[in-house]
Amino acid sequence: MIKTRLTELIGIKHPIIQAGMGPLSTNELCIAAANAGILGLISSSGLFSTMYGPKMYETLARSVGADPAIDPLDLLREIYYKVLRETKNSGGIFGTNVMVSEELRGAAEGYIETMLEVRKEDSDMEKRLRVIVTSAGDPLPWSDIIKPTGM
Repeated sequence: MIKTRLTELIGIKHPIIQAGMGPLSTNELCIAAANAGILGLISSSGLFSTMYGPKMYETLARSVGADPAIDPLDLLREIYYKVLRETKNSGGIFGTNVMVSEELRGAAEGYIETMLEVRKEDSDMEKRLRVIVTSAGDPLPWSDIIKPTGM
């Protein structure tokens, strides 16, 4: 174990972050990363593909055993709970990458709200779903929503 400011701040064993690379599903990679003691990140960009890449969305839904007709926010919920279940024994820490460009503002709001809701639903989720990485846009407008949650 290597102790750094990052490891102490978020509770990981090694100062490594596995990126939430999209639009493909990174759920299994996130699980493996979190179980190995590094920060595992879920990519939320595949959730945008209901319109642009239905096959990608179908693959993402099937990665958690969900019906491809599932609503993107319900699918995100399923993904969080799958990661939580499959990292339970290790106590792995995980998070999500959310694209926050102005064009995706409505979707980003839904994804961030869903994440904050699932953290409130389960005390273990609140302890282990610890990080939001914003990309493809200005993170500043989101700080008022995210910072008060302790993330």
